[in-house]
Amino acid sequence: MVAIAISALLIGGAATTIALALRVDSVNKPVQGALFAAQGLVDNMAVLAEADWRGNIGALSPAPTAYYVSSSGGGLVITPGIETLTVGAVQYTRYFTVQDVTRDGSGAIAASGTLDPSTKKITVTAQWQEGASTPQFSFVKYITRSARNTSSAQADWSGGSGQSGTFAASDKYDTAGAGVDTTSQPGTIKLQLP
Repeated sequence: MVAIAISALLIGGAATTIALALRVDSVNKPVQGALFAAQGLVDNMAVLAEADWRGNIGALSPAPTAYYVSSSGGGLVITPGIETLTVGAVQYTRYFTVQDVTRDGSGAIAASGTLDPSTKKITVTAQWQEGASTPQFSFVKYITRSARNTSSAQADWSGGSGQSGTFAASDKYDTAGAGVDTTSQPGTIKLQLP
C-alpha cells in the first residue's frame, strides 16, 4: 500500500513537471519565432549595407517610417511598409526603423553630439497575435559603413591644384567651391560628386 502511494506521488509529480515543461515550450515558441524573424531582417540589412551604403541605407527616412527587406529580380531591396510572414504556425509582422547616430567628444555613441554619417541605429520589431493581445519583440542594431563603402576626410585645402569641379583624388581639393558642400551641416564637409 505504501509503495502504491509513493508511486502515485512520483507519477503525479512527473506528470506535473512534464505538463509545465510543455506549457513553457508552447509559450516560448512564438518568442523564438519572433527572434528568428527579427534576426533574418537584421542579416538582410547587413548585406544591403555592405553592398551599397549610400544607396541602401544612407537615403532612408528616419523613424517613424517603417521598412522591410524584400526580394526583387534575384536581389534584396528595402521596401517601405510592414512585412507579414509565417514561422511555424504563427503569423508575424516585422519591420525596421532607422535613426541617425551622434557621437560625443570621445567618439562614443551619445544622445547628442556630432552626427556620424557612417553609422545608423536600426530598430527591428517583430509582432504576433496571441489571443486579444499583440506581443512584440524588438532589438537595436548599429550598422556601420564598411571599408568597402569608405569615406574620406581632408584637413585643409592645400595640395589640390587643378582639381576644381571633379572628383579626381579623394583627398585633394584646391578650393572650397570645387564640388564640396561646407554649409548644409555645420562641422561637416560633403563631397558633391558629378
